[in-house]
Amino acid sequence: MCEKLEEQGYLGDPLLHSEQDAKVFLMIIYHDELQVAVSKGLLDIKKFYPQEGDDKIHQAVIDEIIEETKNPLLDEQEIASLLKSIKKLPLPHEVRAEQYVHDNNLTCDVGHKDDYFYITEENIAIEAFRAGIKQATDQFKLRVDLGIAWNTGANWLIFWPRLVVIQACNRGVSVNPKFNFN
Repeated sequence: MCEKLEEQGYLGDPLLHSEQDAKVFLMIIYHDELQVAVSKGLLDIKKFYPQEGDDKIHQAVIDEIIEETKNPLLDEQEIASLLKSIKKLPLPHEVRAEQYVHDNNLTCDVGHKDDYFYITEENIAIEAFRAGIKQATDQFKLRVDLGIAWNTGANWLIFWPRLVVIQACNRGVSVNPKFNFN
């Protein structure tokens, strides 16, 4: 991953570069997790705000669930389960964000901040992650598909407050992968 970023001129060195430079700074590598700080200028973040009519849509779904609880064939446990599901209902603008991720074949998680949900489009850091995964898969002749799930956030950035952290985790790996190093 770092080789790819360095080839493209995006690998940051905190002793040479500042937060104004368009760079990716390696922060933490731990087990199956990698965290980097990415200059905001290298990211395209799409925000999903509530829209007019969302309240009506949300209430209509709630009303439908409440109506289902009136079914005389349901027992108390099933009714309690339906009522509990109301608390877990996603908001309409969260559903739009999830749909955007699905429709555009993205691997990012949907984030939430204040009154909006957001996604981060694929970027140079994610391209470098993928190149690193492919290189490792080829080098070790792995027969297990490796992939990533990732998200962005602006937390715990002490030294780089205007950068964004991307956390990538290796997910979808078999519990008992069968691979051959030869």
